[in-house]
Amino acid sequence: MTRRSSASTRSSIRWLAGRNGWRRAGTPTRRRSSISSPPTASRSTPSNNMEPGAAADDRANRRLPRILSGAMVVGLTLSALSPAASVYVTGSEILKLAGTGAALAVLIGGAVAVLASLIYAELGSAYPRAGGIYPGIDAILGRGWALAVIVLTLVTSPALLAFISLGLANYIGIYAPTWPKPIIALVLIVAAALIAATKLKTSMRVATILLMIELVAVGALVAIGVFDHARGVGDVLLTPVLPDKAGGLMATPVATMLIATLSGAYACSGAGLALYFAEDMKGPAQAIGKLVVITGVVTVMLVAGAVLAVSMGASDLPATLGSDSPIGTYLAAALGPRVAPVALTVVVLAIFNNLIAGMLAFSRFLFSSGVDQIWPHGLNVRLSALHPQSGSPVYAVLALSLVAAAMLVIGQRNLLTLLTAELFSPLSVTLAVIVGRWRRLTGVGTFRAPLFPLTPLLILAVLACYFTLNWLDHDHGRIALICFGVIAIACYAGHAIQARINTRRS
Repeated sequence: MTRRSSASTRSSIRWLAGRNGWRRAGTPTRRRSSISSPPTASRSTPSNNMEPGAAADDRANRRLPRILSGAMVVGLTLSALSPAASVYVTGSEILKLAGTGAALAVLIGGAVAVLASLIYAELGSAYPRAGGIYPGIDAILGRGWALAVIVLTLVTSPALLAFISLGLANYIGIYAPTWPKPIIALVLIVAAALIAATKLKTSMRVATILLMIELVAVGALVAIGVFDHARGVGDVLLTPVLPDKAGGLMATPVATMLIATLSGAYACSGAGLALYFAEDMKGPAQAIGKLVVITGVVTVMLVAGAVLAVSMGASDLPATLGSDSPIGTYLAAALGPRVAPVALTVVVLAIFNNLIAGMLAFSRFLFSSGVDQIWPHGLNVRLSALHPQSGSPVYAVLALSLVAAAMLVIGQRNLLTLLTAELFSPLSVTLAVIVGRWRRLTGVGTFRAPLFPLTPLLILAVLACYFTLNWLDHDHGRIALICFGVIAIACYAGHAIQARINTRRS
């Protein structure tokens, strides 16, 4: 290796790992010890080394406008989770898998998702930043762990947006079968980026209107099943059945129920996305923890209620559960075939709302990484820039949308494998809460997860189940696990090497 290439390599490692710690733009660099101090004190007390002039103005200019109420944060997060998409898309798949056992599976999986939201709430309320989970992981587990989480999030965030847009393109393709699906997905990403780049209040209005349509669709589904039910709640929960090959019904196997429960947890998860809006929220940022839990509970109520209603209301279980779209078949039987186009339109609007809210949330993550000076100086300046009129992180939105557009070529199946196999981030959050509670860095004056340490231990057990299922998938899941493991180890090892070099120099 030449001397010039060696210097370039050292420079790359330096800006990725950070020599003296990540810092907010316009503030002095802080060493690890100051980052690990109690979070409320470190953010409320100004530094004695702070320059009073341009640096303070620059820091103020890179601060997101606090215009969201708690209800708005919950609404935006629900939009990102898309209850209608979880019900009409994921819920249908669980019904096909486990039959009426889907109701019990979603209830149990939803309870696991709520427990996970407690963990995210404790970490996020202790370190309420637009970066989501990585500031807390950095302060508690160290720079290497946080670097791995950041890099993996940079992979999964645009991958999720690309996956959503391709899925939505499939639904729109029903109306326009001659249009190429990748082109439709690209147009959807551009449209979502344009909305996300406007004023947050404007984006919020669009997301709220679409969310109201979603809630009406889910509420109507629940009402139909409850008021015109063919069987009781006890029959659905205590004696789950699914179609057999002879056209009749059979008891749902225990192994199938286990897989369906993991799918139910996935359908109800994601309340931690609320953490990305911590710096947009009015009032104390530490209140974000309660909002995470509220979002998790509301999501479970909507998804589980809808799946339970379909299981109760379907008069012809073999026909409904054996169809390609159990919920669509149930609605057509209950309200007539004319309802199918209406339901399809609702699903399209719900998924597009999901795309908009995801763009808003993940652009906050990129913005925070730029403000924290993680990247080279020029990139940090761009990512942390706010539009003078809209106050939105326009360059972060642009970068996110460009990467998402490029990932369209990967395809839905490979994108899904990437998303379901990324277990390092939830593992890091769980370990950070365990260590943080022990070191009194979380749960002190902020949100405190109950049933400790049972809650994080249960989450670790669920993650072990997810790991096992992915590892048994030789064609896709195992490869993705290995790739993510290599990335995480490389990030941690790279930081450790750079830290040792810095120690020798000092």
